[in-house]
Amino acid sequence: MNELPHHVTRQRSFKHRSVEVYEQVRADIISMRLEPGATLSESMICRMTGASRTPVREAIIRLERENLLIVKPQQGTFVAPIYLEQVIEGHFIRESLEISAMKKAAKNWQPEHTLQARHFLQQQIEALEKQDFKQCFYWDTQFHNLLFSVAELAGVAYFVQQSQVHLDRVRNLTAPHEGHMQKVILEHKDIIDALEENDSSKAVKALKFHLNTVHKTLKRLMRENKNFFYQSTDIS
Repeated sequence: MNELPHHVTRQRSFKHRSVEVYEQVRADIISMRLEPGATLSESMICRMTGASRTPVREAIIRLERENLLIVKPQQGTFVAPIYLEQVIEGHFIRESLEISAMKKAAKNWQPEHTLQARHFLQQQIEALEKQDFKQCFYWDTQFHNLLFSVAELAGVAYFVQQSQVHLDRVRNLTAPHEGHMQKVILEHKDIIDALEENDSSKAVKALKFHLNTVHKTLKRLMRENKNFFYQSTDIS
């Protein structure tokens, strides 16, 4: 078997490493571990990830295109603010597509789906008891992905996730607030109960209520964390 030329192998290695760096930094930004406005130089990312400068530069370019980093020549690289318009757009996409998916999921719902959904719910409860908000968010995502999967629209779930990056930053910022995750868990339970009862309209209503809670917290978050957000228009 002929081996690939060294330069091709090296290029593939850099590409793979660039993806790893991109995914790690992206996750840290979305989880709010890296807060808006934080300085994030090439050397800092190299130390964080153990990567060399070439894959780090490629990752920075990609993250800048996603409006997660801001690169200012002669000044540095910074974590981008949460763009309010993109939060609103992400929520619109999520609500429109997930409610449509729910209508189909309700028709396809089976007892095994209830068992799976309740397992995700229990995992979320246990994560909350440990104050592990990263795991809370993970099991939250698994629950919502299940709805798309049962609706036979798993690919749409991926599109929604890619469209709601700034919305997810808001959700992660909200998670540690006292009582918030408890409400989320109760709302998930209401959705599961409605699906188990084969009550499609009740399930859709419960999902709409759950998804729209972001509006109740967004203005408060903006007051408490004014420097985290950027808006070009009023949301009132």
